[in-house]
Amino acid sequence: MKEQTLRRHTLPNRLRVLILPMPHTRAVTVSLFCGAGSRYEPYDLMGLSHFLEHMLFKGTVRRPDPQEIAEAIERTGGLLNASTGREATVFWAKVASQHLPIAFDILSDIALNPALNPDDVERERSVILEELELYQDTPSDWVHVLMSRLLWPGHPLGEDIGGRPESILNITRDDLLQHVEDFYRANNMVLVVAGGVDPDVALSHAEEAFGNLRKGTGPAWLPAVATQPVERVVTQPEDHNQVQLCIGGKGLSHADPDRHAFELLNTALGDGLSSRLAVEVRERLGLAYDIYSYAEQYFDTGSFVIAAGVDDGHLGSALAAIWEQVDRIRQHRLPAEELDKVREFTKGRLLLSMEDSWNVASWYGSQEVLMHTTITLDEMLATIDAITADDILRVAQRIFVPGWAHMAVVGPGLDRAAIEDLVSMWN
Repeated sequence: MKEQTLRRHTLPNRLRVLILPMPHTRAVTVSLFCGAGSRYEPYDLMGLSHFLEHMLFKGTVRRPDPQEIAEAIERTGGLLNASTGREATVFWAKVASQHLPIAFDILSDIALNPALNPDDVERERSVILEELELYQDTPSDWVHVLMSRLLWPGHPLGEDIGGRPESILNITRDDLLQHVEDFYRANNMVLVVAGGVDPDVALSHAEEAFGNLRKGTGPAWLPAVATQPVERVVTQPEDHNQVQLCIGGKGLSHADPDRHAFELLNTALGDGLSSRLAVEVRERLGLAYDIYSYAEQYFDTGSFVIAAGVDDGHLGSALAAIWEQVDRIRQHRLPAEELDKVREFTKGRLLLSMEDSWNVASWYGSQEVLMHTTITLDEMLATIDAITADDILRVAQRIFVPGWAHMAVVGPGLDRAAIEDLVSMWN
């Protein structure tokens, strides 16, 4: 696949604009990234970024009826959506190339001219509270929130991005307006256009749609606490036949020189059906109906988590089998054949994703908004090829140290003391 050619511009108001022509597609994605997320929020207003994301689709000064927003994009067959993370929020529209102007118009309208009608705020508050309740009632989701609370107690990183019910009840329209004023500023945002587009045309639309975006940077994020939390286990009884568990600890930040080896370590251990955890714990031993790992990276910290769903009678055996695989990967280098498989898996997934304009926009935009720089696809592929078995072993030994393991468990008949004993053996 031919590498996309990145064109970078900065508007007079300091908004960064990245344009990536993709001649093979007739689709185009326009994405607006904002350096705002849940880790910026005070405890009593947790969920503010997510609440605002919802509200920006509920009407603008020009389009007071949310149906006008939906119809404007759907009459073209296009897609409009958004997502809130811990360190960034993104709004995007994907349309056929001939409808590029409407994508710019809609995104600029919701970002620059939100109505934030008081009645809509109250209606959406109820929707978000129901969303949080549903999340807490889904053990396979909720166990991850419990794990985050163990790793970052009392810090925004330790809370659900959607907030807590009590914090959602605290949020006012004035809080939402202030959040827009504080964060939705040109220096704190990145606009990405990827797909079947003429770069000069895209830049012209960007200047027209976002040239009036307010100048300025956003507030600083709250640093993560460096010390290890005291609590290592959290259990929550639930009347289910299955136990949902997370075993995890601190990982690496997305500024760490070993971050790419960290990602390959995750691939080897628990990403995909051919990973070590899936093959050994699920397929060979039959101790888990679902098992995987993930690596999260933030400005100044990160986490590595293994998640599994197991029968309540297999918890001890499953934990022993998981520990065996963790101990193995921190003690021994990956064999050459496995290292090659992990590299090709990672590169292949990346290459496949880059066929889609939305993924291309996400790839470049998230890098720019979080790290204020980008590496190209070819540079990333070369980086992956350069990672050695020694690099992955070094990262495993950096992470899986005494005191690393924490455990969150949701399920029936949990013996907290026994679980604490198991975790202490890991540490």
